[in-house]
Amino acid sequence: MVAKRPRQKAPIPIGQALKKIMRQVDPGPDQTVGPLQRAWGRIVGAQAAQNSRPLTLRQGVLTVLVTNSALIQQMRFQTRSILTAVNAEPIDALVTSIRFKVG
Repeated sequence: MVAKRPRQKAPIPIGQALKKIMRQVDPGPDQTVGPLQRAWGRIVGAQAAQNSRPLTLRQGVLTVLVTNSALIQQMRFQTRSILTAVNAEPIDALVTSIRFKVG
């Protein structure tokens, strides 16, 4: 008599599997960026705030979406003062660096 193989689970769709993996890798938007978005004009000034916004804050790295590369260059020169102002805001995380991204 031949032993029967144990019944295997039905395969799951690849999209569903990827969503599950992505939730484990990236749990979703960081709640600490909300207060920064509201204070962004005070942090970088009104003109820069019209053309940029905080996007994410993960593991101490603040990613800022900026409308053009010229403004990115300007903001890179001001990184230290921006970091000081950001860390003075009442958020639940320490920002150690800023990454600027055109978008």
